[in-house]
Amino acid sequence: DISVTINVLRRPDCPYALLGYSLGSAVAFDLLSKHRILGVPKHAFFCARGSLKVKTESQSYHLLSDTEFIRAIKDLGGIDDRILSNPRFLDIFMRPIKADYSIWGQYTHPDNNAKIPCNMSIIYSPQDPLSDNIEDWCEMTEKESHLYEIGNNHFFILQHYKELADIINRELESYEI
Repeated sequence: DISVTINVLRRPDCPYALLGYSLGSAVAFDLLSKHRILGVPKHAFFCARGSLKVKTESQSYHLLSDTEFIRAIKDLGGIDDRILSNPRFLDIFMRPIKADYSIWGQYTHPDNNAKIPCNMSIIYSPQDPLSDNIEDWCEMTEKESHLYEIGNNHFFILQHYKELADIINRELESYEI
């Protein structure tokens, strides 16, 4: 569905870049490595996701009880205290996240030789437990890769959005458009 939507909405004559955050990094990698998007992006950004080549503890989060699941997500730094204090909103908020983790639990890396056809940046927090084996990303492109450390948890985008935007802008400025 995502590739169809992107291919319909994207103008083929315009250069593009792709960014995946957390589970979105696996989606973006699959789209690019399987050539599901028309044209080659100028750059790809993968944020807050460790190696796709090995199964991780986070792939079993959906099997946790609701209380354990909430604790695991909170430990990642991703739940506002206002949501935690409101059971109704917490339930609304957690259902789609748990569904995402159920999908993530089914994910297997397609092929150890799968590579993306463009330069990429891997942006992560060294304190994020979901960033294990981050260096595996460097082997997953035919081009250059750069690692950037920012923040102190999985949801570094919430506190470090300007730094993330600066990295993206710096990388994209190097391309002639």
